[in-house]
Amino acid sequence: MSKQTRFMAHLRRKGEEAIAVNTSGSACPCWNWRGVGYSKEWHRLYPNADDCNGTGLISSTPVSTTVKAFFYPVGLVESRGLPDSIKTVIGERTDVDLIMWGTAKDSDGSFFDLSGWEQREDYITYDSVNYRANKVFDLPESLGQCILLVKK
Repeated sequence: MSKQTRFMAHLRRKGEEAIAVNTSGSACPCWNWRGVGYSKEWHRLYPNADDCNGTGLISSTPVSTTVKAFFYPVGLVESRGLPDSIKTVIGERTDVDLIMWGTAKDSDGSFFDLSGWEQREDYITYDSVNYRANKVFDLPESLGQCILLVKK
């Protein structure tokens, strides 16, 4: 059994439950028009086009996945020796931010990838609070990911 398989099994048994909400849909033509992400200018130029309301998606559909992970307040993790290199990359933090270690699907214990979520409006609901993934770091030895969650 690989280290990742053991870690995912441990997450499934001992981790805390959260809901990962991933929104998918048709890409809006405004997205990355002139390389800027969402473009109000594009929508002004094409007023009859469908409006994505700043999400970059038209006809979006949220898909919820129950995941298991370990959640810690950022301050607790920092006091236990979070490397300065990661602190620098993370940037400013608040007392309500969380660090999420690992992501395993509750249904089968497989790895749930959050790569790229810091670029989107997808979110994690933990303890009845919605958080956005601010930074996603891969853990060593392909164990999973460490995510900085910021309250929405």
